[in-house]
Amino acid sequence: MYSIQAILEPIDVLSCTRLDERGVAKHIDNFIQSCDGHVDETLHWEKAAFEFHPNYKNKETGWGTYHGPMYIWPNEKGQSMECPSIQMLSETILDYYHSRAVQAQNPILTARYYGLVYDFYHRITNKRTPYDIKTNYVKALVETANGAYYTSPIYVVEKLRRALEIALSISNRELINLTKDGIISFENKTAEDKFPGLWGYSFDLLVLQNRNKSILEDLEEQQIVQTMKDRLKRLLLCENDKSSSFRNSEFAATYLAKHFRSKSDHKSKIKHIEEITDRIESRMLDETSGSKAVAEYERLHKLCTEFGLNDRAKRYLIKIRELGRKAHDEMSVFRFEHSISNEKLEAFASIIFKGRPVDKILKIAHSFIPDLGAIEQYVKDDFKANPVRYIVTQRLMDRQGRTMAVIGPIETDLEGHIFYYAFRVLKINVAPYLSYVLHKAKTDMEFEKSDILKAFEGSPVVSPARLKIIEAGLDAYFDQNYLVAIHLLIPQIEEALRNTLEIHGGVILNYREDGSSYVKTLDSILRDEITVRVLGEHVTNYFRLLLTDQRGWNLRNDVCHGLSEPESFTNMATDRVIHAILCLTNIKTF
Repeated sequence: MYSIQAILEPIDVLSCTRLDERGVAKHIDNFIQSCDGHVDETLHWEKAAFEFHPNYKNKETGWGTYHGPMYIWPNEKGQSMECPSIQMLSETILDYYHSRAVQAQNPILTARYYGLVYDFYHRITNKRTPYDIKTNYVKALVETANGAYYTSPIYVVEKLRRALEIALSISNRELINLTKDGIISFENKTAEDKFPGLWGYSFDLLVLQNRNKSILEDLEEQQIVQTMKDRLKRLLLCENDKSSSFRNSEFAATYLAKHFRSKSDHKSKIKHIEEITDRIESRMLDETSGSKAVAEYERLHKLCTEFGLNDRAKRYLIKIRELGRKAHDEMSVFRFEHSISNEKLEAFASIIFKGRPVDKILKIAHSFIPDLGAIEQYVKDDFKANPVRYIVTQRLMDRQGRTMAVIGPIETDLEGHIFYYAFRVLKINVAPYLSYVLHKAKTDMEFEKSDILKAFEGSPVVSPARLKIIEAGLDAYFDQNYLVAIHLLIPQIEEALRNTLEIHGGVILNYREDGSSYVKTLDSILRDEITVRVLGEHVTNYFRLLLTDQRGWNLRNDVCHGLSEPESFTNMATDRVIHAILCLTNIKTF
């Protein structure tokens, strides 16, 4: 027979400092495997305790708690499985973890047991979490830093942040001071200039984030600020070469600038930003790549804008404009052929063209609205299979080399990846089908211009006077005068969408301080919850993708702001505008 104390004896001692939670879980798992899985259920509780993922940030797969599952995977039915699962927890198991927290000696174990009870006790039992759980949890977390219980110091930083958060939440001055001292001491012991993750957190947590909570004495704050100033000086010296990106120097300068901004010390704030931007800009003098230069000047512009160096920000915008064309010209052209058999196109058209003309119009309208829910699932699945492409930030540039949209890593910009993938699918895979059915509608007289206009009869969002403009736009489309068609039809689409919001009680005007008004942007109208409720999320997102989003066509904004080049008025773009017109015929009654 065995006991958990005997199994964990090699690691549950104060002398075992090179340890982390995964190491504990592996130690327990090795014992379970040696017993062919025939062990008491408490051993499975123990293993699970050290497999929960701390600081779990995925809101979709998390439980609204600090800890989350370590693994998530689909079963054969496509259902999401997780390990460990919150479903395994009960009051009995949490009481067991509490007892183990009292028994354990090593702070790694103690902190994890207390952490799980603190995180889940109220959620599972609907009872108030005992106060001693909170205090002992904080003490154990700080002890992992003070006693150097870790395999890598980077893991301790989050534990100290967590300890400070809890100490502040219960307003325990003794624990706040204990945690503060632990943070300062640990950074002083482990900081290395070349690893920004190992420094700056005392500045961030104690000087910036919680500056109004009286954590630091004046002298302590001065010492932390001076340490950052000294670090910036060292970094500027060691990064003073042409190959340096000055990223670490930028981190230090930004910390200092934020601090002096909070103190309303404008002179000290701009000093550090000017210093780092001067260094970065001097390195750009020998840069031969237009793309790299644009990216760096955008970085400088963002930095100066954030801290109010407006004159510099304007100067960097001019440099971005000057270098943009060079960046665009450096890009390689990528071409590929995508063929679809006439049989496939005809088979699809045969489904569309059944019934009355109005039925055919509605089928086209419904058939070419993308299901962003399905696309979202595809993106998530593709991320699991090909994670690299979703981690790197993508910049979408126009013909002038200007960055028009930025798609960040999927964890922070899922919508960006969904929209951009939907745009590519519609442009490459779906466009031939839409072009074919619209062409066939005209040549085979499946429906005519008069049928489209008739479909608007009684429309609450398109007035008879506006139909004359739509008719002129349709004439231009059928005459293949795409430039005229787009310019005539897009404003009518915008007006119809404005009317949709207003009819349903929404507000379409914004007001200036002098009392004058101006209409809301089309994008804000499409994002309005009333518009989304009336048209549906799929339709409003599709209109955004087509008309107002820079990750898609952005037709309305490009056309109305004079950004569209003559060659952009293609049959493909106009097909989409015609499709939007057909979608509007479906808005009948409210």
